[in-house]
Amino acid sequence: MAWMVTAILTSLAGMGLVYTTWRMSGLRRGAMLTALGFACLLLVALPLWTAAEGAEIGVSLWLLGVGPLAWIFVVLNADRRPEREQSMPSAAITVPGLAVSGRQLLRSVGVLPLAGAAAAGVALVLASVLPWQWANRLSLAILAVPLLWGGAAYWVCADREPLRPLLVLALLVAASAAWLWVSAR
Repeated sequence: MAWMVTAILTSLAGMGLVYTTWRMSGLRRGAMLTALGFACLLLVALPLWTAAEGAEIGVSLWLLGVGPLAWIFVVLNADRRPEREQSMPSAAITVPGLAVSGRQLLRSVGVLPLAGAAAAGVALVLASVLPWQWANRLSLAILAVPLLWGGAAYWVCADREPLRPLLVLALLVAASAAWLWVSAR
């Protein structure tokens, strides 16, 4: 029990020193106190925690204790003054036009189902033509789908002409579906 109390007090002292240097403006003393605070936390408190609870639990308690201690000092430093009321100029709400809404809807259709279907189809075709074992080919397909989907989604969002990537992705979906259908027969 004495080791535990000493470990808690040492951790508090180390975090207090780090907090004090955070509040100080002098660079030379601040750097020295910061080093002393971290040395107190790392070199003194950690061995005390391990002596109190054993290596596994002591290191875990030390790691879990540093965060809440830091939050306590952050809360102590919080600004508690009431907010001043500032009048904000009112702005009119603008609704996007039909062309912009249609282009965004087209892109969302391209990013969500079409890019995902193209990525899955291309990954499955790639996995079906490789001369590897079944489990390795399946692993490749599983790992490749998110990468291909992300690349295709980026292309759909980045291209100025929204129909170009959608047409290519639709062709990839059709070609991979045809390849998989023919190879399954």
